[in-house]
Amino acid sequence: MFSDCLNLTSFTSDLPSLTNGTGMFQFCSNIESFSSDLHSMTNGYCMFNGCSNLTSFTSDLYSLTSGSDMFGYCENLTSFTSDLPSLMSGSSMFSGCSNLPSFTSDLPSLMNGQYMFIFCSQLTSFSSDLSSLTIGSNMFAECSQLTSFTSDLPSLMNGTGMFKKCSLDAESVMYVAD
Repeated sequence: MFSDCLNLTSFTSDLPSLTNGTGMFQFCSNIESFSSDLHSMTNGYCMFNGCSNLTSFTSDLYSLTSGSDMFGYCENLTSFTSDLPSLMSGSSMFSGCSNLPSFTSDLPSLMNGQYMFIFCSQLTSFSSDLSSLTIGSNMFAECSQLTSFTSDLPSLMNGTGMFKKCSLDAESVMYVAD
């Protein structure tokens, strides 16, 4: 719909009926802020992928079930405000968001978080409900500033490389399942 719109700098509109946002703003490299009602959207695959100047995202993503690559390589994203209670697949959702400082949205339905925050080099703290997470391989890999992690991981089956090259120590992890 707006993919590759290089002159688009902000988007403020309600899209309450949108269910599929696949690639909608992909490579709109000059968009800086996004604020919209997306409460019906279930698929956000690559929606903002490559929006390198996106700094702020505010929306209701209550129905989102698949957010794979949604914000991939949004290098300047510093503010993400949304609840994600229905998200089941967040594979690479925030990969390469190198300026995202923290994440506090609950993810109680997330099952696949593979590569979700990889290369988020400024991420210092993470606090979320990950009670359904089964695949967390490389979820926080290369998050070199991550020093605080608060979550339960009772369902985790594959956490290979989950905290690879992170700054976490035993005191920083509030709970990690056996």
